[in-house]
Amino acid sequence: MCLLWLHGDPDRERLVMAFAEVMSMPVESVDVQSHEVIERNGEAPVLCTVTALIGDVRQHLDIYFAESVGERPSTEKLTAALAERLGCAIAYEIRLPSFPDYYWLVGTDGRRARADINEVDHGDDEQSSYWFSAVEHPVAGAPGLDPLPWQHMPGGDRR
Repeated sequence: MCLLWLHGDPDRERLVMAFAEVMSMPVESVDVQSHEVIERNGEAPVLCTVTALIGDVRQHLDIYFAESVGERPSTEKLTAALAERLGCAIAYEIRLPSFPDYYWLVGTDGRRARADINEVDHGDDEQSSYWFSAVEHPVAGAPGLDPLPWQHMPGGDRR
């Protein structure tokens, strides 16, 4: 499983094409659907569930690879390849004990920066929004995100 947060909102067809290119498989082998769609192609080697979001983060992707895929790219390589093909910056969790709530934000050029994503709860009647509260340095494909030096981020002095 792989979880990604997109700064852009590519349509379903662009997502299918990008996954097919990155995974070197036909588009029929990739099932990309909204989280609201119940009937899925459970036999597809790549399953991706898309949740539309509000804020700087426009989409959340839950990606599952079947065992038949064999060796899949690392999250880092998959994210960089998708960011380039989709033309938007994409974030994934850092997954280090010293940075439990931070992400790598990968630009369309493959460079990455540490980032912090905050969820803003708007109450029961509205969908939460997701915002980049800090980004280590400018990232290609993420216009409008102002960098904040990492040492100014909460926990930023932990290297």
